[in-house]
Amino acid sequence: MTTDKIRKVAIIGSDISASITALHFKKYLNKAPHEICIYPTEVNSLDTIRQSCDPQILGLISEKLDIDHYSNNLDITYNSGFLYQGWSKMKNKLNKPFEIYTPYSQRMHDCGCHLNSKKLFDCILQSKDYIIKEETIKDPEEEIDADVIFDCRNGYDRDKSKYRSLKSVVNSVLISNKKGKRKGEKNLTYTKFIAAPNGWAFVIPDLDSIQYGYVYNNTISSKEDATEYFLKTFNLSEVDSDFTFESYAANKWMEGNKTILQGYMYSSVEPMDNRLHSLYKLTNQTAWDLLMGSFWSELRLIDNINAIEKFIMWHYHFGSKYKTDFWKMGKSLPFNIDADFKDMIDNSVWETHNFEKWAIGVGYNYGYDVIETMKSVEEFVKHDHNSDDTN
Repeated sequence: MTTDKIRKVAIIGSDISASITALHFKKYLNKAPHEICIYPTEVNSLDTIRQSCDPQILGLISEKLDIDHYSNNLDITYNSGFLYQGWSKMKNKLNKPFEIYTPYSQRMHDCGCHLNSKKLFDCILQSKDYIIKEETIKDPEEEIDADVIFDCRNGYDRDKSKYRSLKSVVNSVLISNKKGKRKGEKNLTYTKFIAAPNGWAFVIPDLDSIQYGYVYNNTISSKEDATEYFLKTFNLSEVDSDFTFESYAANKWMEGNKTILQGYMYSSVEPMDNRLHSLYKLTNQTAWDLLMGSFWSELRLIDNINAIEKFIMWHYHFGSKYKTDFWKMGKSLPFNIDADFKDMIDNSVWETHNFEKWAIGVGYNYGYDVIETMKSVEEFVKHDHNSDDTN
């Protein structure tokens, strides 16, 4: 099949995965006669969190929507990378807790951004590149005439018998948006992840405010206890929204003959980093290869899901400065180094230097030859579990 044979692409959904898919296929089909139809739906609650976009996604957005840092409607703030606080038991030369900073790239000109995903979708709806259909779709293959359909709905009504659970230690989040910026956060140019006794918090800059989130496990902490800790720790007046979520992946990436599961209809994980955005890109590329008759493999997507699951567990495997049931549960997740994990390191936004920074931060092998050293699973586990925890 050639690009001129692809006449109709349908996208069901309104979240970041729908936006990325719309922009990707606008780029793929740039010189072909086609129509891309979008069927807006309710978004997944996780998408109300400000999104961190890597340099590649940011480049796609700016190119296809013709926007820049000066002129845009996406509430864009600069994002150089991710700062982890309290995830390490180590202390620096000043005897202060070690912070782990993992930039998008060792090259300072490669940067990402934070943005409002709803406003991104609104910009796509307002452009003249897409056909918008306000219709409720229940059975995509029966109700939509298209060459390919991307199902990016919120995943709430999915048939759970067709999904598997992913290993995770969190399932709930509290969110609060605070006007103005606290001391030390006025020039926040990265995403903060802060370890807590029974979970972890994120801090994301907005244009005139800061978005705070607290992620926890409601089987370990009650919502009341989590709320009390969250508001007190960050000096917040109230919680703006709260919800529970699941970590899962579909057993197959296609439904029927032409419907591709994308976004939360395909997979969901905790709001750590922006790992799912890479999966959205890979799903679109795999779909494109399928449509073009090129080599494609669903195994690429399965391996990527496995790597994302391990990437999440990597964040818990060394524990934190807290010796609590939550972090003990995190350390008990069955993390291991395998080919999928190594492939992710070689072919993702997180590169070897990011893992070396993490290894230094948690006091593992001083960061030297961390990937090769981690292959010695016996030594890796022995070192980790013999480490002294501190309260």
